[in-house]
Amino acid sequence: YLVVTPGGDAFLAETTDDTYADLSTLVDGMIECVALPGQVDAWVNEEGLYRDDLAYNLLGTYMVRGWTGNPGYHLVGPVVFAAHDDEGNTLPCPAGFIADTVQKGVELTQPVHTIEEIKARMDAAKETA
Repeated sequence: YLVVTPGGDAFLAETTDDTYADLSTLVDGMIECVALPGQVDAWVNEEGLYRDDLAYNLLGTYMVRGWTGNPGYHLVGPVVFAAHDDEGNTLPCPAGFIADTVQKGVELTQPVHTIEEIKARMDAAKETA
């Protein structure tokens, strides 16, 4: 997955066999899908707009607005980009999507991180904010 934090960090996440647990951990709660054109989706916290502990995600909002053309999106908390197949199964983020994102100026934190590593970094960032 491609994970964009409210602080503007972008991580590549190593997926596991439990897609729901991965996404739920990364967005810190119940998941909601924002369908983008093509085979990529953006996943966010379903209750993000109602939670005081999740910050506005400027970069994630900008990316989703750019891909959808809809200026009405206001995303809060981490945004996780992932692909889906024709049956609706969630898959890792396509290399082309990642390459396009990097070409547009998003800097990825290297190397690929585990879900737990990204979650720990986001939790630490919340504590210092």
